[in-house]
Amino acid sequence: MRTPGRAQLVPVLALSVVTALWGSTFFISKDLLTRIDPLSLLTLRFALATAMMVLIRPAALIRAARRTWLNGLVLGSIYGLAQFPQYVGLRETTASASGFLIGTYVVFTPLLGFLFLRARSSRATYLGVLLAAAGLAAFSFDGLGLGRGELLSLAAAVLYAGHIVIMGRWSVAESAWTLTTVQMIAITVVLAVPTLLRGIEPPEHGSDWLAIGYLSLAASALAIGIQTWAQSRIQATHAAVIMAAEPLWAAGLAVAFTAETVNIRLVVGGSLLLAANIVIALSQPEAPSARADKPASRRSGSSGWGRTSDVCPANGGPARPMGARLRNAPSGRRRRALAGRNAGRGRPSDPR
Repeated sequence: MRTPGRAQLVPVLALSVVTALWGSTFFISKDLLTRIDPLSLLTLRFALATAMMVLIRPAALIRAARRTWLNGLVLGSIYGLAQFPQYVGLRETTASASGFLIGTYVVFTPLLGFLFLRARSSRATYLGVLLAAAGLAAFSFDGLGLGRGELLSLAAAVLYAGHIVIMGRWSVAESAWTLTTVQMIAITVVLAVPTLLRGIEPPEHGSDWLAIGYLSLAASALAIGIQTWAQSRIQATHAAVIMAAEPLWAAGLAVAFTAETVNIRLVVGGSLLLAANIVIALSQPEAPSARADKPASRRSGSSGWGRTSDVCPANGGPARPMGARLRNAPSGRRRRALAGRNAGRGRPSDPR
């Protein structure tokens, strides 16, 4: 394994911040759900985040390309749909079982990436996946069965894995803000439709509004924005393993701010998740940000974006370095002779 440089560690650390933010939502949401309907809470959370992002940079949406709108709507719809089985399943199973099953997106992510995109991961990445899966199992497992709640949690995990895979394919650093805003719009619409049909229940206490504000700004807009930026510089499977530490953050923060206590499952599971993150960080490619400056539809080498193609487009042979092409360039007399011959054959002359 290589020692990663700063460019490789920044997206890893950024996704770790995202994971911590999402982990903080568990004990906050658990308290809010004792007084607010789950759908109402989710709708208010994402509606406030959407409003903030639109008001800060409204011109970003106006100038956004059609492809950015389509990508953001698809990603946001998938993320919004994942909220339903997660929260319904949470009401029908234990919190530890739900945490483990939702965290299995770390396993589904490389599987979906290979099935639909033929994306192959390194051995170190698969080692990280196994460590993370073992950590989640040790952290949350307490003899769970597969009832309706567990199956719904697994369905949510598959949707989250799909979101991570597609995000890794479509995310471009230059349009991270716009793509995040469009995602927020789509998430809000997906959640608001059933909420408005059954009636929204706004919170009655000012402290609840403050908590929803934190969930909206930090755990929604900021977190998904950072995820969008970071995944333009990191493989989807790597991102999934890093974010698999979410249950660890949730438990650690719950121990720090609530009456929950440390147990052996937290220590063992947390150690395995930490090891998975270290493995993933050390297995980062040397230049993961090379594709961040290129449109998603033109990332292949032969298109002229990103890395130079290994095949010469003129004859299908291996491409020569620029220095070799300059050294082997024909002389002035040779160029004039070639130009005359090409003109006689109806070919464009060599401009060199």
